Amino acid sequence: INAEYMGQGVFAPLGAFHSEELMFLSQRFWTSWVHAPDDARISAAILGYWVSFVKTGNPNTSGLPDWPAYVGENDECQQLGKTIGTVHVPRSDRFAVFQKKLDEQLKGP
Repeated sequence: INAEYMGQGVFAPLGAFHSEELMFLSQRFWTSWVHAPDDARISAAILGYWVSFVKTGNPNTSGLPDWPAYVGENDECQQLGKTIGTVHVPRSDRFAVFQKKLDEQLKGP
């Protein structure tokens, strides 16, 4: 997932941050959250994908852009923000160092 949606007001300097999605899932926003016109649309999309995934094991549901399964060769992910749909994985060229470390950890002693 590429969550690029950023809050306004005191949240603006944080960019997209961990746990931000919980407000959209619960539709209960912190009292200091400055609402924007896109909030309701993004919340409905996230809820739609999550509910479909829980029910069927597949996030895709009618009325929302297709969320394709991740395929490394395509290097695409789902963006949930002002734009909802498939996009190129941002900064994927920087992942090699993390992949190397993960591979080392998985090999074990």
